[in-house]
Amino acid sequence: MPNKKRFLAFVCIMAVMFFLSFPCGAWADDPIDDEIPPANDEQDTFAPMDSDALIVIDLSGSMLWTPAGINMYTLTGNSCGANVAYYPESTGGINKLCKAYPYTGTIPSGFDMNTPYWSNEDCSGPFYFSQTGSYTTDCRRVEIAKRAVFNVLDDNNDGKIDKLDAESLSIRVGYMRFKTDDDTAGDYEKGNARVIVDISKFGQTTGTSYQKLYCDKENSCVITDTCGVNKLCLSKETAYGGTPLVASLKEAKTYLDAHKASDPAKDCRLKFVILISDGADTYACGGNGQECQAHSYKRRREQVAAVKALNDAGYKVFVIGFGADMPDYLLKTLNWMAYYGGTNNPAQENTGNLSAYSLPIDCATNEASCCKFWSLGETGSPGVGQLKSAASACYPSGVTSSCFEEISGTSADATYCSTEDTFKAGSNDPGYLSLNGYAFLASNAQQLTAALKSAFSEITEMSYSFTAASIQAVRTADENYIYQASFTPIDYCPFWHGHLKRYSICSADDVANEVAGCTVAGAIKTPADWDGGAVLSNTQTAAARKIYTLIENTLVEFKTDTTAITQAHLGADDADNRTMIINYFRDGEKLSDDPLKYWRLGDIFHSSPRAITSPNPMFYDRYDKSEPKAFEQFQEEYIRKSTPGDGEYRRIIMLGANDGQLHAFRAGELGQGGGEEVWSFIPPNQLRRLKLIAHTSHPTAQLRQYFVDGPTSAADIWVQKTAATDIYNTTKTIDEWKTIMVSSLGRGGITTLWSSSTGCDSGFSADYSADYNNYCGYYAFDVTDTNLNTPGFLWRIGANAGLSSSHGPYLAQPWSKMFIGRVRLTQTVGEEKISVEKWVGLIGGGYSGCGKVGGQCDTRGKGFFVIDLADGSILWSYTNADNSALEWDLLAEPVAVDHDSDGFMDTAYIGDVGGNIWRFNFCKKIQGESNDGCVVNNWSGSMLFNNESASGIRPIYTAVDVSIDYEGNLWIYAGTGDVTNPTAPNAQERIYAIRDSGRDSEVTYAIADLYNLGETSTFTDQQSETHDGWYIQLPKHEKILAEPTVYEGRVYYTSYMPTTGQGGDPCNAAGEAFVYSLDFISGKGQWDGGARSVSLGAGSGVASAVIVSVPPDGGRADLYITTSAGGDPERLPRPGDDEDEPPRGSVIFWQDRRIGN
Repeated sequence: MPNKKRFLAFVCIMAVMFFLSFPCGAWADDPIDDEIPPANDEQDTFAPMDSDALIVIDLSGSMLWTPAGINMYTLTGNSCGANVAYYPESTGGINKLCKAYPYTGTIPSGFDMNTPYWSNEDCSGPFYFSQTGSYTTDCRRVEIAKRAVFNVLDDNNDGKIDKLDAESLSIRVGYMRFKTDDDTAGDYEKGNARVIVDISKFGQTTGTSYQKLYCDKENSCVITDTCGVNKLCLSKETAYGGTPLVASLKEAKTYLDAHKASDPAKDCRLKFVILISDGADTYACGGNGQECQAHSYKRRREQVAAVKALNDAGYKVFVIGFGADMPDYLLKTLNWMAYYGGTNNPAQENTGNLSAYSLPIDCATNEASCCKFWSLGETGSPGVGQLKSAASACYPSGVTSSCFEEISGTSADATYCSTEDTFKAGSNDPGYLSLNGYAFLASNAQQLTAALKSAFSEITEMSYSFTAASIQAVRTADENYIYQASFTPIDYCPFWHGHLKRYSICSADDVANEVAGCTVAGAIKTPADWDGGAVLSNTQTAAARKIYTLIENTLVEFKTDTTAITQAHLGADDADNRTMIINYFRDGEKLSDDPLKYWRLGDIFHSSPRAITSPNPMFYDRYDKSEPKAFEQFQEEYIRKSTPGDGEYRRIIMLGANDGQLHAFRAGELGQGGGEEVWSFIPPNQLRRLKLIAHTSHPTAQLRQYFVDGPTSAADIWVQKTAATDIYNTTKTIDEWKTIMVSSLGRGGITTLWSSSTGCDSGFSADYSADYNNYCGYYAFDVTDTNLNTPGFLWRIGANAGLSSSHGPYLAQPWSKMFIGRVRLTQTVGEEKISVEKWVGLIGGGYSGCGKVGGQCDTRGKGFFVIDLADGSILWSYTNADNSALEWDLLAEPVAVDHDSDGFMDTAYIGDVGGNIWRFNFCKKIQGESNDGCVVNNWSGSMLFNNESASGIRPIYTAVDVSIDYEGNLWIYAGTGDVTNPTAPNAQERIYAIRDSGRDSEVTYAIADLYNLGETSTFTDQQSETHDGWYIQLPKHEKILAEPTVYEGRVYYTSYMPTTGQGGDPCNAAGEAFVYSLDFISGKGQWDGGARSVSLGAGSGVASAVIVSVPPDGGRADLYITTSAGGDPERLPRPGDDEDEPPRGSVIFWQDRRIGN
């Protein structure tokens, strides 16, 4: 569960109020020491249903060995059995082989001694028969497994297991073991394969306590505690006998099926199996319990089939192999089990041919592909564990039945069991088909603990993450990918783990070739190709990272030997503290000491991944007299692809994270730079805040913070280097074009938002004043040459200088994403007036949390700004000083259009948190070509829609979208809902569609001018005569938290319904997301049967906006979405999904604003 949040209460000009930001008065010089993150944002939707994990442990006799196994070595002159040092490998003079018998008592033939099991804490050897010196740890595998489970369940690392660990880990855990002899009864409550501790009582939502599982105590356990006489618990377990692994997995499925059936949250709770084993099954298919026996290939196939049956039923299986002496055939079998169990080891590279042991993996969409076995008591069962489904669902082609026997073609294994001629199959033997990187493999105690923690971490991630996705607006054959950012909250740790994953998208050829998972073009292939967080953490080194910051506007590397970064910059107590802070952000959050492992990418919350792609192939520069045109040359010079060929591996993905950094990741293939961090940048005003999360021990009371948490924009722009020329007589050059990226801090821009320093590296305040007049909320970079491993800093807003009182008081936290485009302006050159081209960025004033009504609070955020992209100076603004009705924050991204089609923006729209929508008019072609021309003083602002409410209900936090109807009228689409408090039971929110036919006369519309569609009505020609658009009143509590998307004659909205009012449905703890598809003029529902919306399912959480992407073949666009409930991005079905239906869109300006122009 996320850390509990504290709330701020304060008095602001005699009014007692609760706000989501800091007090309206100045807060200068030392604002950070007790800084608290803003409360009540989307984190409130993170109330996932705790997942279930059944830990299944192998307690066969081999678990009495140490990790070294049967073969141990000592000095040549020693006697086997003497209390001397024994080693797991033969080296130098340590070459006498002693075969260890795992049990006590008489040593049978074939063995030389009992097992010496006392060793060091890591159990890496040497081993002794009694405690000797520092070798005092019991290193039998069974004891290592028990300690590993204890360490994982002790989630807060306080040395005991209690209810606090269950609350922080947020996974309900059960325990099952198998040992001794075969178990064919199929009863999970008794026998050799048995559930010892239930995940929970059947039908209960609360899980069994962790201490009950480990030592059967009521309140807590320490690692030495155990349960009493006639009691069963993990800490009391011993190991003995053979390995009924297959029977155990089948009984695990029977148990999970029964447990799920009684679970009130069965529709949404995820269930997992974590298998820990050091050996292969020895009893299935008539086995005799021995490792080396005839027809062992049958049992290996049954192992894979058993985990596939679990996965096909919806229970993913994590496979942890334990032991340094595992034969190769077992390692391969475990990897095939993990693969068909639906899991992957993120720390290892996946290698091998997945089609070598080919089983169907489309069970979710094809019932015939599901592997099933008969369970105990199941009606019609011919026998427990017998095959129920077609053999082709559980076994590869040629294996026609369970325990299928090869007639010929078998051979002996060269290293193990060489006397068994039928040990190995001539084909279809998973033990002899290469596959690596899916199972977790541990050869010592530390590795087993790390593997268990990794499995639990993967479960948490699958159950509990927030996501955002990015995809090209128009995909090309070589760039058919979607990028997803997500994160995993970590309790008692301010550093939450971030992920950047690349997924491939199914092409038409993939469908034709029946590639697994590709039933339709546009579908997303899973699992992800790579995770940039894992690559940065596991492959790249801290020393090799290129991390930069700005000191006095000069780019410097963020490392300990950069003397320009002082203790004062970091707010460090002393030199050692300075070193600790720098090293923490270079190294990342430590995950383990041995092996030393870190996680280096922080959470990506409000920032979305942003691809720096090739220059826009759809842009034609009509205002360039050069031949070939400069932009065409620019396109050829700066191809940025993530595949080989021209521009190979030049594509990068930008994203801000709450680890204090803006990151640039390479977008290529794994092993060719894909997922690697190219560089990162720490904004200078965040340097003093880094100490808020830097720490050396875990757990810590430090709270998670926001840092680089705002949106990022990118576009190709032109900046003239010579004297201004008329747009109709301009010859451009390639070096005047550049790709620019502008990143904002979002919620990270709070206490250090304003600086007394032009470098934004010292002297801070939360608010503007004459002394603190340098705005530090946005940073612009030249990213034209993506081969560089350094950021090309350009400017911050204000042209790297202080702002005047006409601008500064109206800027707040930088939430507004910059919209980039070009405008036309008239400029006087001598006595001649000419039209010039100017590239600009549009932003809203940002978030303050303070309304400007009735004298309350201040003017922060109550403004609209046009930024000159040449240097970051403010070209024009429209604020509360210009219009007193502008009294609410403008924090969304503005959206601009070119209504007169002259190639320049002329109108922009943005909503405010008071529920109003604003319109801004720039120069139109007719104005620019008039005798008087058009300058910024001719620009204007006006209210498009008046919410007519001073209470701030129905706020607009998200961007609007704009389209044009068949008569040339602009339509503006918006939705209302409080992003900062999504779970609040607010008043009824609305969807708006407003026809701006009074744009030139700056008409303001009100709710009375819009037609209420009610539950079933549509906007017809009759209503069009008396109304200027329509609105839909959403059901109570439902709200719009993402921007609408207009495409192909439809407008898409996503909405969120919090748990409130949902009848106590346990699956709706995270709320429910809906997707609306409406005709963009009539408002008629476009889903099947004319439905306006479809649900993404109970517990789906907050949905992103619908993302539209045109496939490489130019066919109908694909629709994608992600949700706060986590998981992979989803492809939505298209309403009506008629492939022959022609596009009906009349969109005059559409782009994927995640990607760039």
